[in-house]
Amino acid sequence: MSAADGAPARPGVEFVAPAHEDDVLTAPATERGRFGRSGIHDVTVRRGEEAVAEFRGRGRSRAAGGGAGRLQHPRSRDDR
Repeated sequence: MSAADGAPARPGVEFVAPAHEDDVLTAPATERGRFGRSGIHDVTVRRGEEAVAEFRGRGRSRAAGGGAGRLQHPRSRDDR
């Protein structure tokens, strides 16, 4: 897949601490920038206050002009 059809481009994950089976993890995402239909997002996976992983990814909205403002992961599209 290419970035043109909704696939993430150059995603990166850094694991900075181990996580365990019973851990409660949260992963809020922050949009860092939007460029037409494309956007860059940062996600920090946390166990309480401790970061266990960092993710940066790019995505594209399905509708021209950004649609409803949501970026879609290719496997979350309704038409699959």
